[in-house]
Amino acid sequence: MSEVTLSTDAALPPGSSTSLSDAVVLVLERELGPAAERCSVGLWIVEPSRVRELNLQWRDEDSATDVLSFSTDAPPRSPEGPPVALGDVVIAPECVSPAVDGTHLGGLILCAVHGTLHLLGHDHDDPEREAEMFGLQDRYSREVLER
Repeated sequence: MSEVTLSTDAALPPGSSTSLSDAVVLVLERELGPAAERCSVGLWIVEPSRVRELNLQWRDEDSATDVLSFSTDAPPRSPEGPPVALGDVVIAPECVSPAVDGTHLGGLILCAVHGTLHLLGHDHDDPEREAEMFGLQDRYSREVLER
C-alpha cells in the first residue's frame, strides 16, 4: 500500500488526518494503478508563517498559500522496482477555504488532492491542463468525501 507520512505542526479538525491520508492514497491509486504500491508521500500540516516562508524561498512569492507541492522522484510506471518517494505536500489549514461542500474538511481534502496531482506531474499552467487537473481534483475530492 502507498505510504503517507503525516507531520502536523498546526491544528487540524478532529478525524481529518485519516481523511487527508486517504485522499493522497486515492489519488495515487487512481492515477498510478498497481504502481502506487511503491510510492510514499510526505504530508505536512503547517502554520501560515511556515508556508509563507516556503512560498518565498521556492516560488519567490511573499505570501501564505493553502497548498504547496515539492516533487522528489518521478512517478513509477510499473509495480516492480524499488520504493519511490514522490515528494511532499504542504498544507496550511488556516489558509484553506471551504470546498464546494461548504466544509473546511472538504477544503483540506481538495488541497491534499491538488498537491498530490502536482507530484504526479499535473499542472494548471494553461487552460487545457487546468481543466483536466481541476476536473480530476473535483472528482477525487468528492470520492473521498463520499466515503
